[in-house]
Amino acid sequence: MSRVVDILTGMAASGPLTPSRLVSEAAAEDHPLHGRFQWHDGLAAHEFRLIQARRLLVTTLYRPEGATRSIPLVIHSPSKGGGEGTYELSERIVHNSGQLTAAIAEATAFLRGAEESIAQIDEVVRLFGAPRGGPERTARARRAVREAQAEVSAIV
Repeated sequence: MSRVVDILTGMAASGPLTPSRLVSEAAAEDHPLHGRFQWHDGLAAHEFRLIQARRLLVTTLYRPEGATRSIPLVIHSPSKGGGEGTYELSERIVHNSGQLTAAIAEATAFLRGAEESIAQIDEVVRLFGAPRGGPERTARARRAVREAQAEVSAIV
């Protein structure tokens, strides 16, 4: 097993495994996971504010006139060369095929991530057992995600 796996497994064996406990223990400069965290408070604060800004952008919904449900105010449009990309107003992004295509590619990648998460759960169920039809349920969930990927990809 990897060093990280060993450390986290040991922590889980000795008490609840929580992010705050992990940060607290890794704060010691000699802790093996110390280097995995940003300890410069100014940089860490800025990075956290960026996380908060992204969360605000992607969770802000509104209901335009004529809508039957709330929709996202903005949709993330990834940058071609990497980086943070931009957030475009939903009503505008549908009129820019390049941005819409990039946003759909990002949504499809998100769905691939969901499919991988389900595959990981499936493996946990296979290895450690699960009550009430775990493998059948995860197989159905993976099929549903693949169908969603196909539908999303067909938008443009």
